Amino acid sequence: MPLPITARWTPRRSYVLALSLVAGLSVAAFMLLNSMIHDQIFTAQVINVSGRQRMLAERTTLFALRLTTTPIGAEREAIRKELRTDLATLLSAHSGLLNKVRAGHESGETLTALQTIYFGLPQSLDVLVQTHVRLVQTVLTTPDNKLSPDLPALQEVLDEGTGDLLTVLDAAVRIHQVDAEQRIETLRRGEIAVLAITLLTLLLEGLLIFRPLERVLQQRDQQLMHDAFHDPLTGLPNRALFLDRLNQAILRRQRYPDAHFAVLFIDCDRFKVINDTLGHGVGDALLIALAARLGTCIRGLDTVARMGGDEFTFLLENLADVQDAVLVAKRVESALKEPLHAAGHLLTIGVSIGVISSDAGHSTPAEVLRDADLAMYHAKARGRGRYEIFTPQLLEQAATLLNIELDLRGAQARGELAVHYQPVVSLLDGKFIGFEALLRWTHPVHGAVSPTAFIPVAEESGLIAELDRFVLRTACLQAVQWQRDYPRQPPLTMSVNVSGRHLQSLDLAEHVATVLSETGLAPHHLKLELTEGVLAAESDDLRRTMSALKALGVQLHIDDFGMGYSNLAYLQRFHANAIKIDRSFINVLGSDGEGVDLIASIVGMARSMHLSVVAEGVETQEQAQLLLQLGCEVAQGFLFSRPVPAPDAGVLLASEIMTAAQPAFQLQDSAPPIESTTSGPFDNTAKI
Repeated sequence: MPLPITARWTPRRSYVLALSLVAGLSVAAFMLLNSMIHDQIFTAQVINVSGRQRMLAERTTLFALRLTTTPIGAEREAIRKELRTDLATLLSAHSGLLNKVRAGHESGETLTALQTIYFGLPQSLDVLVQTHVRLVQTVLTTPDNKLSPDLPALQEVLDEGTGDLLTVLDAAVRIHQVDAEQRIETLRRGEIAVLAITLLTLLLEGLLIFRPLERVLQQRDQQLMHDAFHDPLTGLPNRALFLDRLNQAILRRQRYPDAHFAVLFIDCDRFKVINDTLGHGVGDALLIALAARLGTCIRGLDTVARMGGDEFTFLLENLADVQDAVLVAKRVESALKEPLHAAGHLLTIGVSIGVISSDAGHSTPAEVLRDADLAMYHAKARGRGRYEIFTPQLLEQAATLLNIELDLRGAQARGELAVHYQPVVSLLDGKFIGFEALLRWTHPVHGAVSPTAFIPVAEESGLIAELDRFVLRTACLQAVQWQRDYPRQPPLTMSVNVSGRHLQSLDLAEHVATVLSETGLAPHHLKLELTEGVLAAESDDLRRTMSALKALGVQLHIDDFGMGYSNLAYLQRFHANAIKIDRSFINVLGSDGEGVDLIASIVGMARSMHLSVVAEGVETQEQAQLLLQLGCEVAQGFLFSRPVPAPDAGVLLASEIMTAAQPAFQLQDSAPPIESTTSGPFDNTAKI
């Protein structure tokens, strides 16, 4: 079944048809004009030949007369020669005209009149010309001695030359002139027709080609303009359009102080996990669904824009105060509690929102976005899935963190970083079994900088891996020196923390192997401490790194155990050697029984899995004795020693003094003593 015309018709076919029509009209106009010009040229030629024929008739008559009156000699011969030439020309012209008349080049009345003149009269032009030529040739061939003005042939020429021949020739010329005038008039009409066709062609070009083309170009310009200011995935306004509208809002607020507005900076929580796990197609579908859901949370006069990635912004105008913006933030949180449909998946995603109002007094869009973004990151830092309102204190904190980062980048080269060591102690006999290496920074201006201040900055800025390497090499060298200076069985061990970011590095195992080789420390004397949170977010890279570390022979200890990610599965998957009970559980441990059951369950679980247990943050003898009674035989904390520089730790080793009370009894079936763990240089709990 053929398609309907509307379905088969396309702009390209319109252009082809229009061009064909225009080309056809142009060719027709050219052919018409060319034909008329050709006819006019032909008519002009005929008139010219007819006029020459009359002139030649008069000229041959005159030369025939002069031939008879000129004395015999050179002059007569010259006249005779000219006369022969003119006769030949006259015959040629006459023959050409006869052929044209016979061929019927003219049409209508002109052809009939010419045929009558040339052939239809008793004294037709053809007969008169032939007679004239014959008489002149008679004169021309008469011997010189018989030539005279009284020659009969000459008299006939003279009579005919002033009579019928010239009359008929004049009539023929007039007919051609009339025909020429008619042709000229036809040419004028043709020119008008060509002009009309040309104008029609231009009109058709405009209607069928240029007008549609103009519409197409306008649509393309509009599309380009739309694309320049809208996100191609979600169709929302993009950063450029949002900044323009935000700038207009700022200018309005400057002119009209009551024109309050607010900006919400929205970032998806854990979007990367969804994108990496389910694929970018699902991630894009989720962003589209999220954009549509966000659009339902604002009014028609407000703007929702996609800034890039998983970041969105709201521009809320004509507000009473910042609380109106807070209501919108709560509306977004409520709207996103319902799952989103994304490429066949039903997904729930949280967002962190930074809120800033026009009361902040910013004068440029860049400043507004900067501080809205800052408030959003503060929301993420406080647990995600919430909103935070910008305050000047946030900007001050950001400036402080930036200064910390800038100073931290050169701290190692300037010799400001040092490794301190906290003993790991056996509760069975009070002896040191190892140390935990902890990074410390002494700022030349501000003095000692708390690890809680610079460790998160190092994590965020990417400096943490470099600092990890510094601590690892320094601690391994120190461990080898203490093993040499203070030999014992089993030898002292060294615990070093590995940050989450560094643990994701594919070359971590290779670097650890290099350090062990270069320092001479036995792999099983090195304890690498890893936080639960990092292991919970397992990936292929993490599994490969953990397998490579285990193959080296180093021991893997799980730090901050029990802080929310506790999972027996990853303890088995990653073949951990020990767990370290977080200090928060030790702090509540007392003789009143508080915390005892929890510690007992952790120790029992560890022993069932053949894992050693270390307690950190032990500060009292009572805590130490309770831990030993519960089956935890290794601990560290202020009860035994604060983290101290290497020389002071050497003094502790030399004296082997135990500051805590010796245990009153020894468990009959205790777990094998673990050799040491710690929270490490980059532990966000910041052991001091």
